[in-house]
Amino acid sequence: MQGLWELRAVAGGMLVNDPNDFKPGNGSLWAFTQTTFERIYKDSVYRSGTYSISRGTGTNLNTGRKVDQFIFNNDPADSFELWNDTLKLYYRAIPYDGSIEMFVKIAD
Repeated sequence: MQGLWELRAVAGGMLVNDPNDFKPGNGSLWAFTQTTFERIYKDSVYRSGTYSISRGTGTNLNTGRKVDQFIFNNDPADSFELWNDTLKLYYRAIPYDGSIEMFVKIAD
């Protein structure tokens, strides 16, 4: 999980897709060390702290399949999975205005 991850795609949600939003250098990042995280947008950190991973306790609400879940600052948070080279974060079910954000690792 460690490294710097950048947004490359969003599925679902009520967004008008602009391919420029997902080009390299778009500034929407997650940075992870072994125990800390930062959520960064356009060079500004707007969420940070410690994290852990709870294996198999999250749910992909689109399929019902069990996935992992982040624990940010001791609070259960986003369900996610690593799929090949992509970090997928699940936010609600797509039919209910949910989305899946997909990030690729750009640095270790």
